[in-house]
Amino acid sequence: MKSKKAEIDVMVYLLALVIVGIILLVGFNLISSLNKRGEQISTIVFEKSLNGDIKELSSSFEFGSQVKKTYDLPAGFNEVCFIDIENVDPENIDKDLIKNSVNSEVKNNVFLFGKDIKAFYIEGLSLVDPFYSCTTASSVSLTIEGKGDSALIYTPAYKAYCQNAQDGDLCNGLDIAFYTGYKTSCCSEHKLCCS
Repeated sequence: MKSKKAEIDVMVYLLALVIVGIILLVGFNLISSLNKRGEQISTIVFEKSLNGDIKELSSSFEFGSQVKKTYDLPAGFNEVCFIDIENVDPENIDKDLIKNSVNSEVKNNVFLFGKDIKAFYIEGLSLVDPFYSCTTASSVSLTIEGKGDSALIYTPAYKAYCQNAQDGDLCNGLDIAFYTGYKTSCCSEHKLCCS
């Protein structure tokens, strides 16, 4: 009689383990799904926010007016690249994915990099020469200048450009080549061109 009760106890114990295992598996899958959905939502919010600001600043500000905006990169991304697809020379692009996109005439001008890659198009976005810039950070501060039918964005100093200028002893030309304050931005953000 004891052995029958022991068998039943073992069966109840095993059944309880199976039920707990199923609950844990379902819970883990649910949490993973919610995290992924949250990342998708933060990417959409980033895109809509940037798009809305560019659209608003393109048309509502006086020509030449500037506003500084800071955008948090979506969860899971740590780098953002901007290109002026109408003016950029693909040879100035150091990321193959973006270079291939431009060469293939794909209409994307904002690229997010991290554990995934996301690209989209913002109407009216333009940049200063060389019409391509990337920033590695959890947020990006942009100066946006209204141009009537578009908005010119001034991005933070791109580390690759700062490094090339320092290596080529061209730091003093950065403000001329890009915009006033670019050399200072190279120093403060990347510790390059500080002398």
